[in-house]
Amino acid sequence: MEQRCIEQGDLHRQELVALELDIRREILDSIGFELRRMREIGEELGLNDKELVDHLSLLKKALLVEQEGDSYSLTPKCLAYLDEAKGYEWRR
Repeated sequence: MEQRCIEQGDLHRQELVALELDIRREILDSIGFELRRMREIGEELGLNDKELVDHLSLLKKALLVEQEGDSYSLTPKCLAYLDEAKGYEWRR
């Protein structure tokens, strides 16, 4: 039981780290409610492949996005989390 609490705490820290930068929240907004290709996200936000891969990797680790080939979508957990966040408004 204690192990599970530690893992849950680690996951919350990963979420906070993943969401602390504006660019990562912009990536989530870019993906929105669609399945988006990495290239499309990068072009929209002006990020090169390395920058985008680094940000997406952190978002994946926090279980906020999931990857399908070269495309990404928001996880149900991410959608619920952002819908509940105070002051967060979806751009799309």
